[in-house]
Amino acid sequence: MPSPGSSSVIKLMQITDCHLFAHPGGRLMGVDTTLTLDWVMDLASSLERPDHLLLTGDLAQDGSVAAYQKLRDRVALIQDSSSWICGNHDNGLAMAEALADTPEALVKCVRMGPWQVLMLHSQVEGEVGGWLAESELELVERCLREFGGHSLICMHHHPLAIDSQWMDRIAIGNREQLWERLAFARGSVVLLCGHVHQQQELERQGITMLSTPATCFQFAPLGEAFGVTSEMPGLRTIELHDDGSVVSEVHRVSPRELTINRELMGY
Repeated sequence: MPSPGSSSVIKLMQITDCHLFAHPGGRLMGVDTTLTLDWVMDLASSLERPDHLLLTGDLAQDGSVAAYQKLRDRVALIQDSSSWICGNHDNGLAMAEALADTPEALVKCVRMGPWQVLMLHSQVEGEVGGWLAESELELVERCLREFGGHSLICMHHHPLAIDSQWMDRIAIGNREQLWERLAFARGSVVLLCGHVHQQQELERQGITMLSTPATCFQFAPLGEAFGVTSEMPGLRTIELHDDGSVVSEVHRVSPRELTINRELMGY
């Protein structure tokens, strides 16, 4: 990871929405989520090694320690420096147990040269949609006020409508409170989320929000109701530059057979 004062580009990689099971061959909507994760990890290994990994939620479908250990072991082959947050399907205690030897993976603010990365918890226990507790909003405001550089703010649930009616009903419920805090930024701000299982690049008030394909199946965009597509799984690479600019690209695995059981219309 670049040290403070370094002028080198900071290179990140986002992995999201793995929906893993502890047992081999565990399937969600007919998809073997361990197999598709391995496809994405093979893709990741073919790309330039990042300085840091961002894992943005719905990492384990069954919430088991073993599922998080499975993911931990796979991503460590790419980079052992990483930051993790919970999605609506995750079990935070099990995740913490799996990461007990690397507690820095759960640190909420990581500073890298002229950038800081904030990892926000938007999970609401027992709910699919998200909410930012006052402590999370206070963290955002404090870090933006104190830090003179640029900020990449990561969360699982999306903080900006994506014109998918069913997904927008389960976004961050108090997202306007987040946008009020973003006004305290002293440099560039970029938002990064998981949850939506699709690639998005949106902008509001000069702030870009990025979302990324899941490592399993992809949701159909711009729909009134739940749907999936035949698009391949993927990941996102992100380059953070000293001047606050960001260069990002989505990478997908090469086309191959992806069997989805469309009769199981839910996740």
